Amino acid sequence: MLLNMSLIEKMCNKLGYYRPASGKYYLSKENNINVVVDEKQFKEVHKFDYNGVKQATTMLLTAMGQDISRPGLVETPRRVAGYWKELLEGENYTNQEIADMFRKDFQVSFDPIVFKECKNVFSHCEHHLALMFNGTVYVAYIPTYWNGKDNSDGYRVIGLSKIPRIVDMCSKRLQLQEKLVADIAECIELATGSTQVYVEAILDHGCVSARGAKSSGITETTYMSPALRNNKEARREIQNKVIITKS
Repeated sequence: MLLNMSLIEKMCNKLGYYRPASGKYYLSKENNINVVVDEKQFKEVHKFDYNGVKQATTMLLTAMGQDISRPGLVETPRRVAGYWKELLEGENYTNQEIADMFRKDFQVSFDPIVFKECKNVFSHCEHHLALMFNGTVYVAYIPTYWNGKDNSDGYRVIGLSKIPRIVDMCSKRLQLQEKLVADIAECIELATGSTQVYVEAILDHGCVSARGAKSSGITETTYMSPALRNNKEARREIQNKVIITKS
């Protein structure tokens, strides 16, 4: 599935939030009136409540008819709270903050296509919580010419280790695959300044394979920035790199 920004924006509006270039915004409702709230303001109010998650886990186990006093479950609320705190770390940051966190950039004398395969990507379906989706994400970008703070100039690239770190942090949110590729693409754009970014995710969804339809949950979603979409030669080269890497 190939996404463009207009489609992503429409989808995000339907899901209840919108991501402009400057970062992510949530759409809340007050007295049945839609109110746009800056993400940082939203997060000041909606912080991770460790003890609240422990209590909620106890309530959930009880509601499922479990004996919460038996040895195997006594420590489960604590473990579950720690699990969610770790795996939702990305909820603590905006896309701009993630980009800033991993913006260790360098200048090079030419504009290579930077391509990175990120394996073992895990995220959580926001519809079913406990059911993960996991797989591989391919990220590529073409550096832009940049004049650095020290008056050095060249094409701007970030450290290769920063790409999987960005992917990992974006994955540590309650996500949909379409949202995930949009988040990763925006973070790469913000971190590198590139207007030519490609993100492809091939992920297996437990919420499809383990329940409901119980069919193959493997889904492929691709984001391509408008400038890259118009650069047919570079687009073809990136897609060939993905094909070769998959084989």
